[in-house]
Amino acid sequence: MKIVLNRTYGGFGLSIHALALYAMRTGHRFLYDVPRDDPDLVAVVEHLGSEANNDYSCLEVIEMPDGTEYVIVAHEGLESALEKGHYWPS
Repeated sequence: MKIVLNRTYGGFGLSIHALALYAMRTGHRFLYDVPRDDPDLVAVVEHLGSEANNDYSCLEVIEMPDGTEYVIVAHEGLESALEKGHYWPS
C-alpha cells in the first residue's frame, strides 16, 4: 500500500497543477477527507514528482504493508506515518 506524506516543515498541500490533475481523475476539486492512500492521490504525486508540491510542501510516496492501519502524525507540518497500536506517548 502506498501513502502520501509531507516530508518538510510547512504542511501537506498540492500544487495547482496537481489539484487540477486530481480533479480530472476523480471529479473532486478539493482534498477534504481524502485518505492519504487514495490511489488517485498517489498516482498524481508519483506522476508529477516535485511538481506536485505547493510552496509549503515536499510530498513523498511511501510504501507500507497492504492493509496496515496507520495514523499520520505531524510536527510543524513534517509528517510521519505510524502503524496504529504500535506507538506509545512519552
